Amino acid sequence: MLPKNGVAVRDRGFCSHKVLDQFIENDALFIIRIKSNWKWDENYHITTERGRVRVVCFGNIQQKVDDYLATIAKHTKVDMIMGRWA
Repeated sequence: MLPKNGVAVRDRGFCSHKVLDQFIENDALFIIRIKSNWKWDENYHITTERGRVRVVCFGNIQQKVDDYLATIAKHTKVDMIMGRWA
């Protein structure tokens, strides 16, 4: 699925609870941009059948747009990947 120490990066439209569960089950690192209509708890976590996924919000103030990432990756990898959509 992924090379050792690889990080899966996906965009909106390619994510579901089933996809998140597959990554969790395979202990894979991933960062997926999700749609704003996903539901998460007050601590910014999405709960699936296999575990919890962290949600990170970032935005573009000039364009008044917020984007959301689902991940279990370390903060440094999230910062690195967020630049891809900035």
